[in-house]
Amino acid sequence: MAKFRLLMDVLFTLCLLLDFSGCFKLDDRCFYFREDVRCLHANLTYIPEIPNNVSGLIFSDNYLPHVTSDTFTNISDPKKFTYLRLAYDHIKTIKNDSLESFTGLNYLSLTGNHIEATSLMYLLGVLCHVELKAVILNAMGSSIRSLQTFSLMDNCEIKELHMERNAFVYITRGIVQHIYNVKELNLRRNRIELFQLSYMKNLEILKLSYNELTNVPNFCMENKTSASMVPKIRELFINYNSITNINPKSFECLTSLKELRLDDKAELLKLALGENSLESINDHSISSKRYLKFLYLNSNKFSHLSQQTLPIEFLNQLDRIDFADNPFLCDCALEWFIEWLKTTDTKIGQADSYICAGPDRLAGKSLFDVEFTYLECHPWMWVIIIVLPSLSVILIISVLVYRNRWNIKHFIYLYRMRRIYIQIKGENYLYDAFVASSKNDSDWVTGKLLPILETEYGYKLCIHERDFGTGAYINDYIVHNINNSKSVLLVLSETFVNSDWCNFVLKVALSKRVEEDFPVIVIILQEVGYKNISLKKLLKMSTNLEWKDGGAEEDLFWDKLKGTIKK
Repeated sequence: MAKFRLLMDVLFTLCLLLDFSGCFKLDDRCFYFREDVRCLHANLTYIPEIPNNVSGLIFSDNYLPHVTSDTFTNISDPKKFTYLRLAYDHIKTIKNDSLESFTGLNYLSLTGNHIEATSLMYLLGVLCHVELKAVILNAMGSSIRSLQTFSLMDNCEIKELHMERNAFVYITRGIVQHIYNVKELNLRRNRIELFQLSYMKNLEILKLSYNELTNVPNFCMENKTSASMVPKIRELFINYNSITNINPKSFECLTSLKELRLDDKAELLKLALGENSLESINDHSISSKRYLKFLYLNSNKFSHLSQQTLPIEFLNQLDRIDFADNPFLCDCALEWFIEWLKTTDTKIGQADSYICAGPDRLAGKSLFDVEFTYLECHPWMWVIIIVLPSLSVILIISVLVYRNRWNIKHFIYLYRMRRIYIQIKGENYLYDAFVASSKNDSDWVTGKLLPILETEYGYKLCIHERDFGTGAYINDYIVHNINNSKSVLLVLSETFVNSDWCNFVLKVALSKRVEEDFPVIVIILQEVGYKNISLKKLLKMSTNLEWKDGGAEEDLFWDKLKGTIKK
């Protein structure tokens, strides 16, 4: 409680110093900034008086066991509210008319409340006829798993329904048939073994990651060969399940599919994604299947294929491949694939159907008949050959500078740090923590770290992809944002150690740790085999937390992390 009040005082002081309008404390437990009121971890048993120009309330980790319309009497103008978050407030019952005055509500979160099944059923029935965009029902306990919970959601207007971490095992037609109007259905991080679909005419995004599925769900209507139960679905997430086989009919009814995320660990023998609308392969989810022997991607919309996502070594391990009837653009970007087709021992399915769709001079020509001259696809090679002797010294120097660019940037940073600054009393920080991670770990950061620390715990984090601006060098943004953060979170993995920019952050964090006793927290996402000198020093001086996925160990990890980050 004392820490929370201190945080409120700091935020309030910062607000005044920056001369923001509409910034004041409602009381010692709630803070109002512009159009956002937050009452977090305050153990409040009531909602305090809310000004009439507020459009959102985050009222989380408090105590509201029984919610009625009287619960919101201190909100002067509820029709202006666009979002309401009542997470982890120990809600047991909520009257179905409790939110009827919130006519403009777009977003409602009831995460972490174990609401009685009947009470939740009637509430969802009422909310279905309000123009809500998203309803968040994560970690709701056993009550949400009752079949009757969704029985009043026919003709529902809710666009997004999120139900993560509810320990669902079976999602049957008895549930799905009542929510057929939703556009996005999120069932990540449950224990789903069986997922049955009924006709969902508007569904565009289906998230089933981190479950226990052993087979791809059936997307085709019974007794109708190619009719889809989800005709508009464009994004399907089934990674991190227990799927071991994908047969030729697994995706034949997904005619609008644009993005597919597969299980990164499945040992597939055959992968058939023919006759869909796939335009590109954007990750290594296919080439990571070391046991894959048959790959069918015919009759899609591929114009180019990336050698990075489909390496030649991977293609050569296949027994059969079928990329027939795709609109290939036969330019230099496709040269590698054309040359591979001509020389590989892998069997090519429907070889007479690999036809150029462009450019105009090659349209209609077989890929096997396309020839490129070396200089045609490497037009600047002759320039390099001519000027190479005179540029050799410059090139060598450039390479040395480039390879040591982060060490040079770190030296410049240390030089700047030696300047004399006038220290300003107080803590005027923009962020609770600066997060450094490699691109390969961004899914864990956005899918795990951000939802827990920002959404559930209320911390404000600085993330490279989201919070860095444009127009300056990245190292300047790194130093600037670390200096505007109360601590640094390093997400340690093998790819972190091999990342230049991550190593620069590591060295800056070590310098601040040594010279300023700056808080540094290392999240060990993956044990690394080689530790450089800077990392070894930092691990000895910092707080180190090892990530554990699932169960009590994961809960203990979040508790430790929450207790470590300064607020």
